[in-house]
Amino acid sequence: MSTAFLKTEKLIEAAQDPEYRFLLIEPILSYGIAVGLILFLAGFFSKVGKLQIAGLLTTALSALCFMPYMAARREALPRIEQIYRLNLSGRGKIFSDNTILWASSTWLYSGLAIVVIATAVVGSRRNQLGYALSAGAVLLGLTAIQNSLWMHYQDATAFHPNLKSHRAPIEEVSKSPGRSSSRLPEFHPPGESSYSTPESEPVHRRKIVRPIH
Repeated sequence: MSTAFLKTEKLIEAAQDPEYRFLLIEPILSYGIAVGLILFLAGFFSKVGKLQIAGLLTTALSALCFMPYMAARREALPRIEQIYRLNLSGRGKIFSDNTILWASSTWLYSGLAIVVIATAVVGSRRNQLGYALSAGAVLLGLTAIQNSLWMHYQDATAFHPNLKSHRAPIEEVSKSPGRSSSRLPEFHPPGESSYSTPESEPVHRRKIVRPIH
């Protein structure tokens, strides 16, 4: 029990750090919206109103998480730029550029939240406006999921360079001339030696010298 309490206390303390907080929120912008859309579509086709409302609320709350996400990301930006400026890796600039790209998507998550709330108010199956709002919510939701996953990948390639080529550095070494790892040693059956005498070098028999009595 004490271990669980210490872990919980440590996690609460870590959540106060903006650099960890934006990492904690980021999956909600993709998986949270995806879960909300799944619930909504399941309720829509099964004509279960409560399930539709649950899906719409989940989608709207997930989209609104974009605001605290960007606030934490901007707060963490100066420290991240300073840290990566020391090792001259350029990752600080990549993170800064990605933050600008994230900010340019504010309209997408705000628009999704507005359309989803409007769908809940009007009713998804009540009239033509409800059907149009439902379709708009699904399309915007799918676009937001795609954008979230794409931006997550851009951040990942900055901190994990191997993702850019999808190839480990050791594979490049193994493919270099004279270092082929695919070549196997020749097989020699048991009892046979792998050493062969050159044909140009004659083999002389040993002469037996008998003693003279």
